[in-house]
Amino acid sequence: MSLLKHFNQNRHHVTNPKGKQKARDFIKQTFQDLGLITWSEEFKPDFPEYATGVNIVGMLPGTLAGSPNDRLFLIGSHYDTVRTTSHGVDDNGSGVVAMLQVARQIATDFSKCTRSFSILFVAFDFEEWEECSNTTLNPRCACGTIDCGSRAFVANLTRFYNGSLKSNGKLQGVNHIGHRDELQQHSPLADSATISRQVFPDIFHQIKADEFRGNFLSVVWATSGRCNSTG
Repeated sequence: MSLLKHFNQNRHHVTNPKGKQKARDFIKQTFQDLGLITWSEEFKPDFPEYATGVNIVGMLPGTLAGSPNDRLFLIGSHYDTVRTTSHGVDDNGSGVVAMLQVARQIATDFSKCTRSFSILFVAFDFEEWEECSNTTLNPRCACGTIDCGSRAFVANLTRFYNGSLKSNGKLQGVNHIGHRDELQQHSPLADSATISRQVFPDIFHQIKADEFRGNFLSVVWATSGRCNSTG
């Protein structure tokens, strides 16, 4: 609960920019306190005149860090919210806390373990997107397509770190914690869950037919470059 309190508010660049900055600072400080190599990456969302996106990165280097033999493993979670969020823990605050706890355990509880490969922890900005054409409903909309922050990070992936991916290094795995924005939340009540038709078209209608009850576990994986899902 001590970590959750830092994410129990709105974190949108229009409705609560101070809250978003406060969360951003806390994530960065936590990475630094854990001894991670920490930096921020600014990027331009779809409408950069209204906001600058900031991804926060913390790295635990393995013994092969800086060499073309390193195979990075990425653990990420988004820290922004939609503009209408009032309870930020349920707009992926719980996912960010889970990521920070994983970082803490690996960096401290398993600090004596030797790892060959490096681990990246990334707090993504602007995962949330809005209908930017509706300026009445969404004034100063900055991200009009899904996952502006993670797409910007991937576009910069081969350049941000001169060692691991400069030559023949590989990204061996990605885990995005809390893409559905809530962890370990279960409810049999109708309309207690939401799921994106755009992101999960295959199972959206199944969940809709069950009146959007929060009684399912979703798993997402990729094969042959295609994203698959089940619920």
